Amino acid sequence: MEPLLNLEYLNTTFPEGACVTLDRNTIIARPHQKVTKFFWLLKGAIKYYMPLEQSTKEVLVSKMSAPFMPIGWGGLNAPYRFGMKIKVTSKTATFFNVELTDFSIRLLSQENPFLLKNTCIHLYNQLGLNLLMQGEKLSPRIIKDETTYENYFISPESSIDEVTHLFFRSPFLSEFSESQVQSMAVLAERRDYERGEVIIEQDAYSDGLFVVIQGEVAIRRIEQENQINMRSISSPGFLFGWSSLIDQIAICETITTTKTSAYFIPSTKLLNLLKADQGFSSLFYLRLIWLIGNQLNVSFTRYINLKLNHDVLATQNLLYNAKSRLNLSSSLHQIPHLLENNATKPMAFNILHELNKSGISLEKHIASTCLDLLKREEEETKFIRRLQNIYEVVAEKNQGKEPAIVRKECAKATKEVFEHLHYVIEGQQNLPNSTGHIFIYNHLVNSQHYTLGNNFQITLDSHFISSLILNEAYGDPGIRTVRIGKGHEYGHQDYYERLGYINVYTKESDTVDPNLKSNTRSVFYTQANQFLDEGYNLIISPEGTSYRTEESPGPFKTGAFRLAAGRGPMPLIVPVVLCNFDRRIQNNIFYCKILTPIDLNKQPQPIDEDALKRLVTGTEIRYVEEVKLARKKFDFNSSKEAIYE
Repeated sequence: MEPLLNLEYLNTTFPEGACVTLDRNTIIARPHQKVTKFFWLLKGAIKYYMPLEQSTKEVLVSKMSAPFMPIGWGGLNAPYRFGMKIKVTSKTATFFNVELTDFSIRLLSQENPFLLKNTCIHLYNQLGLNLLMQGEKLSPRIIKDETTYENYFISPESSIDEVTHLFFRSPFLSEFSESQVQSMAVLAERRDYERGEVIIEQDAYSDGLFVVIQGEVAIRRIEQENQINMRSISSPGFLFGWSSLIDQIAICETITTTKTSAYFIPSTKLLNLLKADQGFSSLFYLRLIWLIGNQLNVSFTRYINLKLNHDVLATQNLLYNAKSRLNLSSSLHQIPHLLENNATKPMAFNILHELNKSGISLEKHIASTCLDLLKREEEETKFIRRLQNIYEVVAEKNQGKEPAIVRKECAKATKEVFEHLHYVIEGQQNLPNSTGHIFIYNHLVNSQHYTLGNNFQITLDSHFISSLILNEAYGDPGIRTVRIGKGHEYGHQDYYERLGYINVYTKESDTVDPNLKSNTRSVFYTQANQFLDEGYNLIISPEGTSYRTEESPGPFKTGAFRLAAGRGPMPLIVPVVLCNFDRRIQNNIFYCKILTPIDLNKQPQPIDEDALKRLVTGTEIRYVEEVKLARKKFDFNSSKEAIYE
């Protein structure tokens, strides 16, 4: 039976220790400060603050008032420093403290690792409270599971040496001797899982320790309707399920996000192994304090991330707070700077993946954590590279080819972009059975975040219609109208000159002679009619410019309708409603709805000017309502709150 942690026990175990009472606002610890004393909170309340890099601001990340809450656990593992500011927030607070040297000596001389386990339990409970704090900040998230993992082959009949080699890849186990790790490897049994299997249930006891071979597991808590993500694990050798070794229920479920293999060590066998070796047991729980402490720091970072809604900034702060624990030569020091620019972000991810695979223990842990925090950011970096590929396909890789071929290649590259994104298409049954019609759409601005290196932006909405609707339905991406670029927009010019589209002047074009604009308008009708005669679909925005989703649609012009009305028989006008194509891909669904076509041949004849204007106005009103309905269903932007204390 384990002893009871109380003041009498502390006085007996640490006769050199002392009780101390501190006033409100007394700072107990600062980030990067060396830990010299170990504290237990006896009475009162404390708060944890994480500073923001390059700012005088700090964010409140945790509140604690639980009796015998340990403080100074960072001093039990290298580099023996605090990770954040801790301050007394009650009128007074009373602590029992002991010099860290004396504490460590007493701790490691104990046959029973009671105090170490007790520290683990308190930190684990604090981790649980922080997850609940995260749940309070959550808004709906849309994250597409698209996981790739490192193939780490271990045969089903693997040798002890193979298992031991895998275990040593774990930052947690890297500090143990070969014989200690081998004694664990002997107990391991391989388990294979399909995607979507729950390995450990939330609020239930795990029956052992798991070590990842390959695949990925998500560790998350479901609280009411919110999913609180603690972390995901995909690195071979990383472990989970350790709560069973401190007799605590799992505060999160562990579920596979892809086909996964892992080694399982039953907790009863591992605990018996630890009981038989005092040194092994002490080291194991010291490392467990290190592991839980790291996850606690990550939970603080995730909390900041939820407040800021900024993965990069949260990661930069995580690295800032880890600076004093890293070797000067560590490549991790480069990451905050490389993350500041889209052009250098791929370098950052290359470094993180390499360190996650072959860095030293601390580097592996931090790199893995960064990659987990930056999942959406890494996918966005891949997205920008795919946008760049569209540009290269059109402007650089198909020199000398006919515009029709370039348009097909462009549609193919665009489809590859959207294969990795969330989108919804409704109303495909409304598509005409034939070609030679006019497709109109509400034109949405591009996110400035996706501007390419030559200052060009791939228009997501019109590319989507060409590729995912027209090319898929008819085998041809159609002909778009595009604005005439300004003189300095070389990227815009090089791109659209290759596609053979219809050029039109808009308010975003260079100012030109009015007579030239009039002549260009005449050319538009001539070219448009020619393409329709040849059986091409046309894609036209009646607004003539682009808007944000919440402002869309803008005022409709009559050009597309006038074009249709001037032909015989008149082509169908197919309204396509778009939403969220101006948003960043993070937490977003691109929405498209194809409405019932407008058949001018069934309109009262003749279609005079007044009738044409009424038709345009009615169509615009219809768009207003459809965009409003779409936003209610698919717009997940939420307001931000003040983040600072």
